Amino acid sequence: MDARALPLLSLVGVLAGCETRTPQCNRLVDTINQEHAKMAEILVVAGGPEPTEASLESYARAHDDLAAKLRVLKLKDAKLVAYRDRYLELAQGLAAATRKTAVRLGAPREAQKAADEVKAFSPRKRALEQDINAYCRGSKD
Repeated sequence: MDARALPLLSLVGVLAGCETRTPQCNRLVDTINQEHAKMAEILVVAGGPEPTEASLESYARAHDDLAAKLRVLKLKDAKLVAYRDRYLELAQGLAAATRKTAVRLGAPREAQKAADEVKAFSPRKRALEQDINAYCRGSKD
């Protein structure tokens, strides 16, 4: 065998064993989007004129569900793993903050502080989603 062929064969072997970024991106984005669709339905009730402890608990559980699905989502791409882990932490934080709001509904000032904590997650969530989308489109490496 020609010695020059070895690097090419090594490269072919490495590429054959690697899953491309696209299917991994699709799995991550699909997991997030599916759970967000459920959350949107819950928000109609939870964000209504009078959110209840039960409706806020449903919203918190939806974030727990997202975190659980992200926890078991298998990804090989290091950046996607980091994005998944950051989103998992975000979902866990939102679940905790939402529960804090639910518990404090009887004390308006405390409930508002807790609700502000939930709202503070929005810019971080939006920025993370933009980073994931940019990376998956290939415009951010």
